[in-house]
Amino acid sequence: LIKLEISLDQAYYLRGLAYYQANDNKEIEGINDFTAAINLNSNNELAYLYRGIVNQDLSNFSDAIKDYEVVTEINSKNDDAWLKISVCNFFLGNYDKAKYQYKNATNLNPDKKGEFKLIGLINDLSPLNCDKAIEAFTIELSVNNISEVYFLRAEVFRKKGSYKQALYDYNAAIEMTSNISKYYIGRAKLKMKLLDFRGGLIDSDKALELN
Repeated sequence: LIKLEISLDQAYYLRGLAYYQANDNKEIEGINDFTAAINLNSNNELAYLYRGIVNQDLSNFSDAIKDYEVVTEINSKNDDAWLKISVCNFFLGNYDKAKYQYKNATNLNPDKKGEFKLIGLINDLSPLNCDKAIEAFTIELSVNNISEVYFLRAEVFRKKGSYKQALYDYNAAIEMTSNISKYYIGRAKLKMKLLDFRGGLIDSDKALELN
């Protein structure tokens, strides 16, 4: 027989993880077990991380941030914790903090880029969330300066009626990547709104040329 030895804090952590992964409305039980693990071992990084995740899922963003911050104190290179702090601060409206922490996460792990592009796209689904979508795309651009994100932000600015900002972003997208037809279509729509019919026609012709 193989005897497996496991510490009591690990036992609580593992049961808390099982509650979380079961996805069976056992969030409070999971939090209680993660807390028990932490009380037994204040350096249990994963217990703090998953207690934060459960709180984040419950929209308890401030509590989640506290746990994620402890994770970064235990392990300053935990890119997941930095990313999750950033996302929680975004939903609390702390955009400058979110940007700073997103940079930390993506510096540690460049594969984390794209998170705020996704958040921007989700918020763009509702006309009531235009400002949040713009903030998300702005945070993404702080670490991921690519034409697609400029285009996505331009589209939101245009729908919102912020035409000057939209034109700036369409121009930036096209200057960076000049062979994507939808960029010209978006700018053509904007130019028509601005009564620049000649400019709109030129962009429309360019879009057709690229298709």
